[in-house]
Order: sequence, then C-alpha cells, then structure tokens
Amino acid sequence: MSQIDKTAMLSLWQFQEKLDAIDHSWTQYDHIEQLKHHFSDQLQKLLADSKL
Repeated sequence: MSQIDKTAMLSLWQFQEKLDAIDHSWTQYDHIEQLKHHFSDQLQKLLADSKL
C-alpha cells in the first residue's frame, strides 16, 4: 500500500469518527437513483428551512 493510500484511509477514518461523534447514521443505497433522490430531498429540506 502506498503512502497516499494510507493517508487517504486515515482521512476517511477520521471523518467517520467525526460522524459517529454526532450520531450520524449511515444510509446504504441499492441504486444510484436512490442516492440522487435522497440527496435531492435533503437539499429541498435545507432550502425550505432557509439553510442554503
């Protein structure tokens, strides 16, 4: 494994730990369309709440 791969993995693990610390739940998608739909819904909620 190259150094860049180790660095990328460390960054990923640190990010995951931050998400765990705020009780963020992971969502798994069977298809890319599910991800796109969920992302769009989340953006709409942020827009409705004037957070964007």
